[in-house]
This record gives sequence, C-alpha cells and structure tokens, in this order.
Amino acid sequence: MKSIRYIGSVATGLITAILLIMLNETLANYLFPAPMGLDINNPAQLANYQQTLPYGAYALILFGYSVASFTGGLVSTFLSGRNQQKPALVVGASLTLAGLFNYEPMGFKILSSLSYIPFSYCGYRWLTQKKSTDPLSVSDHKSQS
Repeated sequence: MKSIRYIGSVATGLITAILLIMLNETLANYLFPAPMGLDINNPAQLANYQQTLPYGAYALILFGYSVASFTGGLVSTFLSGRNQQKPALVVGASLTLAGLFNYEPMGFKILSSLSYIPFSYCGYRWLTQKKSTDPLSVSDHKSQS
C-alpha cells in the first residue's frame, strides 16, 4: 500500500508540474510570439529564433519552471503523507532529466536544470514546516495536554 501511495504521489506531483509548465509556456508564447512562418520542426530555424528572444522571455520561463517544481514537490509531499522528502526529490530529478531534452540554448538548459531539485525540495520544506508550526496540529495538542 505504501508503494502505491508513493508512486501515486510522485506521478501526481509530476503531472501538476508539467501542467504548470505547459501553462507558463503558453503564456510565454502569447507574450513573446514566434514570427510567422517559423517551422518549429526545423532545428536550425528554432535555434535561430531562440537566439532572438529577449531575456524577459527566458526569465518568465525560468520562473515558471521554478513555480512548477515547487508545486510538484509540494503536491507529492502532501499526497505521500508529509513525512518523507523522497517524493519531492524524485519529482525534481524527473523534471531535471526532462529539462535536459528541451530545445533551449545550452546556457539556459544548464541554468534551468539547477532549479528543479532545489525548488521541489523547497515545496517539501514549506509543507513540512507549515505542518510543524500549525497551531491546530495534532502533535502540538497532545504535548499541551
């Protein structure tokens, strides 16, 4: 039963993160539209286009990756029972691996790959610290009695 809960929490955290990344990339494409006639299946055209993107586009995408990683770590931690960091770290590692296959400039790919695991871990820490400082926590009431 524990392994099903673990796998389910990781899968749900990953799905949540991927959906947020897709939403963020849709926003980035809206704010920084590609030129007409760009063939995204042509690696040379895609690379040329990516070199013309302003830094703001990359900042928005990196911000989205960070938020998605944080949320994926938070969701996986919550669903796994809030007592282990492994689900959040697996989500971060999986996002890092997936990010290495993106069609982005190498410098941005390296920078973004450094954000997935730390932000997933921050999602875990935020949830576990919130639990320990919650005034209605069961463990706090037992110790006060």
